[in-house]
Amino acid sequence: MATTVSRETTSDRQASIPASRGDGGVRGAAAMLRARWTEAGAYAISIAAAIVFARFALHHHHSFESTSYDLAFFDQITWNTAHGRWFETTFVPYNFLGQHFQPILLLFAGMYRIGGGAETLLVTQTLFAAIAALPLYYATRRLSDSGIVALAVAAGYLLSAPLHNALDFDFHPELMGIFFVFLGLYFVVAERPIATIFALLPLLLLKEDMPLVLAAFAVLLFVRGHRRPAAALFGIAVVWAVAVVLVVMPLLRGGSGDLTVRYSYLVEDTNGLTVAPQIIGRATEQLFSGPVGAIVRLFGSAGFVALLSPIALVGAIPNILVSALADHPEQSKLELHYVVAPLALMWVGVALALGDLRRGAGIGRL
Repeated sequence: MATTVSRETTSDRQASIPASRGDGGVRGAAAMLRARWTEAGAYAISIAAAIVFARFALHHHHSFESTSYDLAFFDQITWNTAHGRWFETTFVPYNFLGQHFQPILLLFAGMYRIGGGAETLLVTQTLFAAIAALPLYYATRRLSDSGIVALAVAAGYLLSAPLHNALDFDFHPELMGIFFVFLGLYFVVAERPIATIFALLPLLLLKEDMPLVLAAFAVLLFVRGHRRPAAALFGIAVVWAVAVVLVVMPLLRGGSGDLTVRYSYLVEDTNGLTVAPQIIGRATEQLFSGPVGAIVRLFGSAGFVALLSPIALVGAIPNILVSALADHPEQSKLELHYVVAPLALMWVGVALALGDLRRGAGIGRL
């Protein structure tokens, strides 16, 4: 009888093992789902945004609402490059790289060779703008230690009006740069400075003013203790800017272009004694004629949270001033695609500020 009881007890225990493992598996899956639902949400909203952005861009184009400046501009340049006439255009009397240094168009020229067209430009741009929310999510989650906060930041970026206004104005390669900015932020907060540098290097292929973004990240790396990588990144930014803006572009266009004319008002009718006060006075007048309001609206689109990160502001100010001081209405008011770099750096500031609040560092000490 004892033997029988023993056998029954052993059998009961064996029968209970799969049930326990099964319950544990269910509980583990539920716990994983609770822990990672925000990550799944980030992917879901990125995919949804990509679909919405792409459908809108294509509908806008197929409804004959695209503009000569700038979709036809880029379409012609890319088509010419794909057929051996590198960066030729009838919009300006010199090679396009003298107008904007954007070698990334070579990639699109390859797509044109296999049947791509204006739709390729539009869809690729929207995809990069949408998936940029993912590295922003991961960076914010590391900084804030909260998936919910990270998801809210990613959603806020995708819903921001400045982003939509930029996407609405056809195609501009610099919009793709938001992804690389947020990827660089992720590697910064992951304490991987070399990866940060490599993540940011593609920005140099998007537009001639992108070295300012690299310089902003050099400041960020420096204050986080990565001094050698910071110096290397800053050096790359300076060398590239000098080579491209002061040497290559003037050679290609045969002198100064309309971009430098946008700042000529700062030094007109001045001499060695009056140049400094005139620049300060005219710059101040320019800023308060419209750009200040535009800057307030930009930061207000994210609840002014970025203002809680002084380091991010230090990096963003040069990028903002480059646009705000231009004698060009849309650029000075940070409209259309001119908002891209300030917008991306503002969201970097939002993520960093939330991290400070979470850790009680910086402004979080208050």
